[in-house]
Amino acid sequence: MTSKEWRRSKDPIKMIAGLKGVASERKGRLYLCGGCRAIWHLLYDVRSHRAVEVAERFADGHATPKERSNAIFLAEIPTFGNDFLPGEWRKWHPDGSIPSSVQRLVEMGVLTPEQLEENEPAVDKAVESRLLAAASLAEAACSRGPFDHDWWHHNIPRVPWPGDWLLRCVFGDPFLPFVFFSRTWLTPNVVSLARSIYDERDFERMPLLGAALKEGGCANHEMMDHCRSELPHVRGCWVVDLVLGKS
Repeated sequence: MTSKEWRRSKDPIKMIAGLKGVASERKGRLYLCGGCRAIWHLLYDVRSHRAVEVAERFADGHATPKERSNAIFLAEIPTFGNDFLPGEWRKWHPDGSIPSSVQRLVEMGVLTPEQLEENEPAVDKAVESRLLAAASLAEAACSRGPFDHDWWHHNIPRVPWPGDWLLRCVFGDPFLPFVFFSRTWLTPNVVSLARSIYDERDFERMPLLGAALKEGGCANHEMMDHCRSELPHVRGCWVVDLVLGKS
């Protein structure tokens, strides 16, 4: 893939396939986590949330291999689909208690309280498919190599996965021979602001970072334009990473 093709592409599957061998594993994993956060409302099981959070920390070296393996093990559970089958999950809850994940499905309107008395209730298959795909993506964000995209073709079309904008937020244009950048732009205000945006996930402050870069003498208009963009930003954003020296 060339820089021109990257900038024009609207196909996230083709774009991430072109990143193999070009982008870092950290960037790839944070891209997957950013996508999962965009479908956070579909992750009905807190174990899926936990997997994404651990994957983000693992990407930055702040989660141990044991934490990661535990998160992967637990995140697999909602991918099996047993929450949609009371006849299955009741086997593991002989005391009659209802798992929190099933309670969440009731709150979402996927199951009714009456259906919890059935072994195999009639559930909207399109909704079930969407929720299971989301759970699989959350587990994969933690477990798989970020450019091992064979599972994409099955799961991505089943959820409202972010389009090309997310790839451009995280990777910028990875096919440019170099990025015009000077460390003289890294004033204490710029670095402090970028650090707080990253740590606190406060991306609404990106326009402030753009203004701080400009005040610091930044001459890279693409960096400042990205900060001002109304599109969402995620952890791993190429401008924030560039300021913080992350790759």
